[in-house]
This record gives sequence, structure tokens and C-alpha cells, in this order.
Amino acid sequence: MSFIEMARDAGADSFIYKESAAGDFLDCLERTLAGEHLFPDIRERVTFGVCRISLTDRELDILRLVCENLSYQEIADELQISKRTVSFHISNMLSKTGHKSLVGLAVEAADKGYAPVRQK
Repeated sequence: MSFIEMARDAGADSFIYKESAAGDFLDCLERTLAGEHLFPDIRERVTFGVCRISLTDRELDILRLVCENLSYQEIADELQISKRTVSFHISNMLSKTGHKSLVGLAVEAADKGYAPVRQK
């Protein structure tokens, strides 16, 4: 479950990313006070790396499963693709974002609330 989903489930009226500009924050606040409920579409808004690169839907699916601590083979089985395809997508994500390791990318995903949070 992402932070956005957790916020929504907890009764939040809106959600905005901490990296958002001050103007976006004020706009969100004013619109929320006016009765709107604003929750970003995580697939459209999440960017990674220093160049703020968007990932494809398939890459996001794989990244989410990486953050769930699944192996490449388990990810392949879950998405009904080959282990080689998983490796290809991970290589592309690292190249696009400039991360040197999958751990760094997974940490960024968790920091941005994209990675699921396991319930205890």
C-alpha cells in the first residue's frame, strides 16, 4: 500500500508530494478548503533520479515488486514475463534515472511513497 492509499484510507482530504512547489501547495490547500479532494495519480506524477525521469507502467510494476523484496524470478512469474525481461527493465530504469544500484532506486521509491508499506 502506498502513502497515498494510506492517507486516503486514513481519511485525508487531499495529498501533495513534499517536493511540490510552494504555489502547488497553496493551490492544493485552497482547493481542499473549498471542498475538493486532490490525490495525484501516482503513475503520472512519480519521477526518479536527478533528471526527474518518468518510468513506464511496466517499469513501475517491476519497481513495486522489487520494493516488496521479490526476486527477479518471482517478479517474472508474477508479471508472466521472462527473468531476462525483468533484468532488461531494471537495467533500463537504472540507466534512465542515473542510479548506480537497484537499492538506490528502491530507496527513492520508498521516500516518494511509491513503494508499498507492509502492515505489521
